Amino acid sequence: MRPYAGGGAHALPNGLLLRADIHRLYDAGYVTVTPDYRFRVSRDLADDFHNGREYERFAHRAVTVPRVPADQPDRKLLDWHAAEVFRGSASPAMVDRHPCAAQWLRLRSRTT
Repeated sequence: MRPYAGGGAHALPNGLLLRADIHRLYDAGYVTVTPDYRFRVSRDLADDFHNGREYERFAHRAVTVPRVPADQPDRKLLDWHAAEVFRGSASPAMVDRHPCAAQWLRLRSRTT
């Protein structure tokens, strides 16, 4: 989630196993995984490339994570990716479930 070159650790909690094309979209911010391990697709994918239907079918689906909690992606790092990299805004449902989401919206509105 947080790139190694940007100070991220080489550790299981700082990683996701993704298909190569989805990994590129994740790094570019067109998709993300929410702290409750749901896949999200930015509207910018369709707007920027006039495409994205292939990925929309995964939207809101649960992402499979390891059973051992210590091996699961760190929810704080997923929050970081959603706030700093993802090209979409948090949905109202996400704001209700995640207190940090309201703060993301305020910060994002100052920079856009």
